[in-house]
Amino acid sequence: MIEIVPYDAEWPRMFETERRRISDALGALALRIEHNGSTAVPGLAAKPIIDIQVSVARLHPIDQYAPGLERLGYVHRPHRDDAFAPFFHRPAEWPHTHHVHVVEAGSNEEERTLAFRDYLRARPEAAREYGRFKRELAAQFLGGTAKAREDYATAKSAFVHAAVERALRDRTTTRVQRYYESFEEETRLTFGASQLEFERTKEILLRHLPPPPARVVDVGGASGAYSLWLADVGYDVHLVDASERLVAEARQRSDASAKPIASLAVGDARELPEDSDSADAVLVMGPLYHLTSQEDRTLALRDAHRVLRADGVLAAAAISRYASALDGLARNLAQDPSFVAIRDRDLRDGQHRNDTGNQAYFTTAFFHTPEELEAEMIGAGFNRTQIVGVEGPAWLLPDFDERWQDPERRRVVLDTARALEAAPAVIGASAHLLGVARKPGR
Repeated sequence: MIEIVPYDAEWPRMFETERRRISDALGALALRIEHNGSTAVPGLAAKPIIDIQVSVARLHPIDQYAPGLERLGYVHRPHRDDAFAPFFHRPAEWPHTHHVHVVEAGSNEEERTLAFRDYLRARPEAAREYGRFKRELAAQFLGGTAKAREDYATAKSAFVHAAVERALRDRTTTRVQRYYESFEEETRLTFGASQLEFERTKEILLRHLPPPPARVVDVGGASGAYSLWLADVGYDVHLVDASERLVAEARQRSDASAKPIASLAVGDARELPEDSDSADAVLVMGPLYHLTSQEDRTLALRDAHRVLRADGVLAAAAISRYASALDGLARNLAQDPSFVAIRDRDLRDGQHRNDTGNQAYFTTAFFHTPEELEAEMIGAGFNRTQIVGVEGPAWLLPDFDERWQDPERRRVVLDTARALEAAPAVIGASAHLLGVARKPGR
């Protein structure tokens, strides 16, 4: 039968004992060993099994780490999740006392598991609700068979999924807010190659936006660079951003402007504080790279779709999959092994992870290929999609500032970006991509 018992204060000590054994057995292969599952949440009733998550650099082949775990008495149980979370248990027969789930360091699976644990730790009321729910399920699945245990786990999945999504949403918002508390986004577009990004983005937008005074929602509008420019040329602009600090900065700038932003709000791109069918255009100018899961990016794009009127314009910014590799080449960053690890993961799956503390290496993010950006827009219900490279290769020039200050040389930089913006072989060489699409008309 499935046994749910009251929380035992010995469980953290049991984990620590096992953590040391696994660390000794796997050595440098184990990049991170975490207590997860219900026994990791103080006060939560649970099956008396210590769940452990071991993070490794590469999941496959399994025989990198399986022999070390087997020496500790763990048995690998092949299952459908082996591709992203190989599962081991000890002892070999039920009842088990310990479970080990191996995940790739920095993966979505690693993040989701720890997000669920931390969500329950931070919210005792949610943990109590989960405990009651598990007892109800345990009473429902009374058999002592493997199928009963699997049915029990399946029945829990809806609760766990909903809690994980809430936890990840909170975690993403907090991460973005913390990053922009220290990073001066309000000045970024005023120096270096970001000036090219700003000028090119404006000219691309003007090609596609309906004429003023159309209503534009600027999602991820930060300190208002694009919002203030659009308001100045006559648009009815409404700014939404996750950073309280940047929204406050935008409000201050708007108050000092002859043509202010119509409204400013702290909000989440996945749940916009805007009415349905209320905007002629929605700009999503940062959220798509701060949202690291495809599910979250789809939520953001679908909410932009909801807010748009029929035939309304979407403009969505993304960072190119190849930006780190090109930036590293231009600035000779590959002398740093930690940068090389970031670069190589970007190229592999687009999941940008920076745990170095070096802000020059950006923050946790997702980097798109042009094809991925287009597919995500289409998947959210948009049509008439177009992906362009914003800067072209000029952002990599070591003498960019000198060229930008000279009107004739600046013209060449801009003309080159225009000429190459839609060339399939060159789009990804831009640091930023801009996707433009339409909400289908009625």
